Amino acid sequence: MGRPVAQPIPWQLVMEWVDRHGYVDHDRRMLDVCMQAMDKAFLASEAEQRAAEAARRAKQ
Repeated sequence: MGRPVAQPIPWQLVMEWVDRHGYVDHDRRMLDVCMQAMDKAFLASEAEQRAAEAARRAKQ
C-alpha cells in the first residue's frame, strides 16, 4: 500500500469549524484565501515529493 493521496481540505469541514467558532463573513473570506494558498502549496509539495520518489525508484 502506497502513500495516501493528498487532497485539498474539505470546505464543508472548514465551514463547520468556522460556524462552531463564530467567524463572521470577512473572517470567512480571509480564511478562504488562506486555505486556498495553503492547499496550493501543500499539493505542489506533495507532487514534487511523489515525482522525486518515482525518479528514485526508476533509478533502482
